[in-house]
Amino acid sequence: MLGSPIDVLGPSRAGGVRGRELPAFLKGTVLDPDYVPPQRSAHDDAHDDAHDDAHRDACGAGQQNARQQFLHSRSTDPGRSADAGRSAGPEDWGEPVGSGVLVAEFRQLASRIAVADLPEAAGLCVGETEDLLFAQDRLSSAIAARVGRVHATGEAKNSGHASTGTWLRASAGRPLLVDTVTDVLRLACGLSGGDVTLSNPSRFRSFGRAKRRSLLSALNDVATPAKLGDVPRYREQWKRLGERLHPHEYPQFPRAAHVFEVARGECKAACLVGRVQSALSAGRTADAVELLASAPGALLRRLDHLLRTSESPSAVLDAARCAAESASGRVLLSLREHVQNRDAAAAARVFANQRGRAWVTPDARAPLPEGVITEALGILDEEIGRRLPAPGRLVVDDDVLDVALPLSGKAVSPGLGMLPRGSTSPVNGELLRFFVHWRQNERRTDYDLSALMVDATYGHELQVSWTNYGSGFAEYSGDITDATDGASEFINIRLAAATRPIIIPLVNIYCGEGFDEAAEAFFGFMTRDGAQEGRPFEPRTVRMKSDLRGSGQVALPLVFLRGEDGAWRAKWLHLYVKGAPTSTRSKATGSPRPCWCARSWSATSCGSATWWTCCGPSPERPIM
Repeated sequence: MLGSPIDVLGPSRAGGVRGRELPAFLKGTVLDPDYVPPQRSAHDDAHDDAHDDAHRDACGAGQQNARQQFLHSRSTDPGRSADAGRSAGPEDWGEPVGSGVLVAEFRQLASRIAVADLPEAAGLCVGETEDLLFAQDRLSSAIAARVGRVHATGEAKNSGHASTGTWLRASAGRPLLVDTVTDVLRLACGLSGGDVTLSNPSRFRSFGRAKRRSLLSALNDVATPAKLGDVPRYREQWKRLGERLHPHEYPQFPRAAHVFEVARGECKAACLVGRVQSALSAGRTADAVELLASAPGALLRRLDHLLRTSESPSAVLDAARCAAESASGRVLLSLREHVQNRDAAAAARVFANQRGRAWVTPDARAPLPEGVITEALGILDEEIGRRLPAPGRLVVDDDVLDVALPLSGKAVSPGLGMLPRGSTSPVNGELLRFFVHWRQNERRTDYDLSALMVDATYGHELQVSWTNYGSGFAEYSGDITDATDGASEFINIRLAAATRPIIIPLVNIYCGEGFDEAAEAFFGFMTRDGAQEGRPFEPRTVRMKSDLRGSGQVALPLVFLRGEDGAWRAKWLHLYVKGAPTSTRSKATGSPRPCWCARSWSATSCGSATWWTCCGPSPERPIM
């Protein structure tokens, strides 16, 4: 569009464009400040209480005349073509005018129209309404074009809005699209440029009154007693947000103010999980099942516990049948994998969070009865089968059965050719080479690659690291202590000569930046044969690697296992160990001891990994 745009923030800014001539295509319409609608005649305004019928006839004739007069005046509008309603082109509008000028003038005219007196004649209202609808259609096109430009450039986010949609809803005065109180907290973090996952504290910005009112209004709409139980989980962040929103200044939002009272500990809010746990602790399993009926996913996630503690497993399974119809597919699939392996106790249980940090505890649960397992699997298979389309003839590669079903991608780090946690992939070749590559960002960073090799009982350890460059069938490339331009370390394993069936690679942060802070950090492995001996090694060309982006001190990307058939396989772990100096470092070497090993797995047709366990007491001598 010709002309330079003008920033318009309010009606007062339109004063700079006063005195400019109205574009020709707006003259003679209701948007023209000088436009005067046709007036009713004295005959139209006459009335006679004694002759109502005659008055209605006269009034109707007057309104018809007024409508005809209005339509006649509108027919001369240069913005409408006389032949087919074609809008006049730019050549009929006179000299080019900037869009900012037009927007300022239109905003001023629209404000005048909104407060103008309505015509007394209904016929005039019909004509004016048609003209306003005509203008609204063109206005919608202009708005859509500008919104498209804003969305394509991301200007809404640059202006402090979470998204283009949030900006539009806030500008239009519409309520925000949130479902829980935590959604409002995430939105406030996004508006402040913070962490919307709420994993790290965010520093909230100072919000204007419009945004404060919008956030508090949305919070007031969703702050029901059933949803207040989520507030204590992010208590400190709610306190900081309250300092910015000033809820006491908005008495019209009492439920929003109650959220901050819960965060400050002035009021208690019992969440669904708390009420369920109280019922289970008191031995009232039937009450817990009744509470969980409103949360199908939560009921299915607690199905194992409910079945073990209930006096009537059939009643629990009936509730699970109803809940399965509303639960997500990933909950059904993960529950099926869990139930089919509950015929015997496992060695240990592992819980991994989104950062790859894991917690292990012994499995003290009693196995489920065989009949209960069979009925539960039937319920799950029926619902899963109902949702799946008819596959016809389905051919499944055997290697697919060793890949864990990716039920969620939240904890997946970027990479190439990597598999979800618990998946296995074959390792073929004469020489196995695994490596780490990193590039420091601001300060000197030293990562150390090492390998622990143990037997099937996790004993008779061998290690290769910067303290031991070789160990029979394994050799270390060497220690690099600076990665200004990038650095790589690798370890070669001659698989045919390996005397240990379990090989555990580890990456330790000796000093410098963490995995999340480094400019680049990834782990990978490859296999090489005799023909490749002596060729240069370039880690960037490897096609199977996983980025190191965890928060721990020691990374355990995967473990290499030799099966009973002599074939080697890689099992992906994606775990990170805290590496506290008092518990995981050796005084002799200063290197961390590995405290995780793969011990028992139950890979099934769904491909989900199961259990991890500690490798037992730490060895008496340094192992790295």
